[in-house]
Amino acid sequence: MARPNRISRYLTEIQRIYIIRKLKQGFSYRQIAQEFKQKFKRKISIGTISKPKEKEKIFGKVENQNCSKCGRPSLYTEREKRIIFRKSLTHPQKSLWDLAKDKDINHRGAAPLTPQST
Repeated sequence: MARPNRISRYLTEIQRIYIIRKLKQGFSYRQIAQEFKQKFKRKISIGTISKPKEKEKIFGKVENQNCSKCGRPSLYTEREKRIIFRKSLTHPQKSLWDLAKDKDINHRGAAPLTPQST
């Protein structure tokens, strides 16, 4: 049974900005963790504090980070996704496996479970 008021394990943008500002002000990781717990009523580890710092070095300002760019790029373009969706509607009797094997629909040869996540 899922817990109804479960807190996300991911930091919000406000929390990431808070951590970066404290690091720039010269606070130690331990001080940031203590103040973070008081301010956000949430306990974080030293590793959680170092992640926004490392990401800022690589990607620039935390405020400019767009999570839609994170992760593996989609196998299909938006247009190709719409085409696959329309073709699947025109063949409702076909299973996902049949659609994945059909070269007209799945011209890139994605695995049968890939269309669900693209």
